Amino acid sequence: MLVELLHTVALTLRTHHLPLRPLLALAFMAVLRHGVVLASTVSLASWNACATLLGLLALGTLLARLPAHNDD
Repeated sequence: MLVELLHTVALTLRTHHLPLRPLLALAFMAVLRHGVVLASTVSLASWNACATLLGLLALGTLLARLPAHNDD
């Protein structure tokens, strides 16, 4: 996650625009990590687990539908 964040910062400083795809990938990794920790500590029938699953589905769908850019 740190490498992805550093890549995004370097790309932003080089091109002077903030790319969306690396930030969404970072958010996806963070939500996925949260889901793994949640699955190992709490019942998956909780509202938090449902919200995490919906977040993963939404971010995954958004990442799949975003067009790829050559400068990312």
